[in-house]
Amino acid sequence: TFRLMDDEGVPLPGAVLPELDEATAVRMQEIMIEVAEFDNVFQAAQRQGRLSFYFTNRGEEAAGVGAAAALQAEDWLWPQYRELGAILWRGFTYEDAANQCCANELDPSKGRQLPMHVGSREKRVQYVKSNLGQQVPAANGSAYMGKLQASQEGATQQPPVSLTFFGEGCASEGADLPCMPGLD
Repeated sequence: TFRLMDDEGVPLPGAVLPELDEATAVRMQEIMIEVAEFDNVFQAAQRQGRLSFYFTNRGEEAAGVGAAAALQAEDWLWPQYRELGAILWRGFTYEDAANQCCANELDPSKGRQLPMHVGSREKRVQYVKSNLGQQVPAANGSAYMGKLQASQEGATQQPPVSLTFFGEGCASEGADLPCMPGLD
């Protein structure tokens, strides 16, 4: 695992820490706490049968927030289920996420998405899809499109970044399956 700090928050030898102003660091911490609290409420609601499902972000709060904080406003975010921190960083509110999870009348998709399938073209966050892994090739296509547009427009700045997330559900290879002859 790549680490810059130990479990006590002390930088590891040779670690180069990013320069963050205090306001940004505090906001990042606030969002991580909001994610943990949102998880507590909505996992309990799911366990009570009030939601069809809910995936917690437990242990992954910093990855989503930190990754999204590194992006520019014109960059694209392609989340999966456990990136609530990234989604909140991009401008979604606690209420936006709650409305979407509950599929109520304030949900922009009007209940046509499953819980935690948030997205917004304006915020440059692609909607989460149920089929695991589809966002990986889509994010590659998005990045390539940005590169082509930048080259056609003669842009002098970098093309937008497309950042995606995926977990072990997308990355596993079925190690328990017997090897097929000729496919070694």
